[in-house]
Amino acid sequence: MIIALASPCIASALDEGLDKIKRSLSEASAQGAEIVCFPEAYLPGLRGQDFEVLPFDQTQQERALQAVAQWARAYAVATIFGMERLTETGRQIVA
Repeated sequence: MIIALASPCIASALDEGLDKIKRSLSEASAQGAEIVCFPEAYLPGLRGQDFEVLPFDQTQQERALQAVAQWARAYAVATIFGMERLTETGRQIVA
């Protein structure tokens, strides 16, 4: 089994981040990976680091999750996608 560790550069916009995720899944699939793992809170970005975190609301969260799920199915690659999840009690980091 091939497990791919994706390490895309920090995205400056949601669409850029989604493009990097799609490209990573495509490349991993082409190389025979069965699982792809993305960094913790890749979208919108891990807070408390030395970069600006993307604005991220419920609509963007759903958009990102649906897009990544669609690409995971299309490329037949199990995907561990680290992102923020907005809840009534605050932000959570989930995969």
